[in-house]
Amino acid sequence: MSIFATMLGLSAGEYLKQGDIYFNEGRFGEAKIEYEKAEELTPETDKDKMEIIEKKVAECKKNLALSHLEMSKSYQQAGNFEKAVELLEVALELSDKSAANYEEIHRELDHSRIKMFQKMSDSQAEPLIKRGDEFFNEGSYNEAMVEYREALKILKYYQESEDELKKTAHAKLNECEAKIVAPYIERAKNFIETEMYEEALTELNEAREIIDDENKTKQQIDKLIYDAHKKKGANESAQEEDFISKQEWDEAMEDYKELLNLFFNYSYTDSDPFYPVHQNKYEDGFKEAKKRLGNLYIKRAEGHFNKNKFAVALKYFVEAEKFFDEETPECVYVNEKIEQCKSNIK
Repeated sequence: MSIFATMLGLSAGEYLKQGDIYFNEGRFGEAKIEYEKAEELTPETDKDKMEIIEKKVAECKKNLALSHLEMSKSYQQAGNFEKAVELLEVALELSDKSAANYEEIHRELDHSRIKMFQKMSDSQAEPLIKRGDEFFNEGSYNEAMVEYREALKILKYYQESEDELKKTAHAKLNECEAKIVAPYIERAKNFIETEMYEEALTELNEAREIIDDENKTKQQIDKLIYDAHKKKGANESAQEEDFISKQEWDEAMEDYKELLNLFFNYSYTDSDPFYPVHQNKYEDGFKEAKKRLGNLYIKRAEGHFNKNKFAVALKYFVEAEKFFDEETPECVYVNEKIEQCKSNIK
């Protein structure tokens, strides 16, 4: 029995009556409090009365969850997704899994969380894109490429079609990469004209590894590679020197993709007695897979660096950087190698 209720000298019936008044006025939070006071004063042996009170409390929670859901939609429309998440978390806590709108609340919560992360991503990516633009305008295309790729890494919560900022960053990166590989392509053309096909293929393969698969310039490079092989009389396609086995790479990439998906799609509302609600149970596995793949990028980058293919090495060191937290020994090492690559690129 509540000490507070005892001191006031009110009965369970009086609290129940006051709760009904609040409920009829639509003041469900206050009604819930009154009903819970009545519940404290009701003997457990009075099962009929307890059942009535429990139903009233449940009805209050149902209405409170609904009101929080509706309020969250207003905040969503206003772009205040942090507040929407706050309201929806309360709504989910108040809802029973069997409730008709439980799935809707869960869905809206996930949606608002993603939008909240997207908004945070925009604010972090915009300065990087601006710095990339400054480097680009100065003709420092390698530095610009690093900034644009870092921005795109931050904008990972977006689908390509959803966000203008991400599309802009992709377009700028493609243009930047095209600028970087232009000298390689020009040298390759000159080598082909003078029948120096091995030299041409070396230039083209380096250029091919610098740019992303989505870049249209890659089609031009692939055509030149095909022409160089054809003129040389070779039927095989040019192969990239990986410095690691295909099996090792494929396994690491597959593990990383699987754990990345599990980690970012893990719901803190899932019931798991072995993990507290504040802990993502896939976090450790994701970190391990991430580090493993990052080390393979470093190994590949070092292979190219040791063969003086600094532009290709730069690409892989930049990719490797994404997989390590700041201030870690790996990240410090990779940053040093990035600077060395830049200083060696003519």
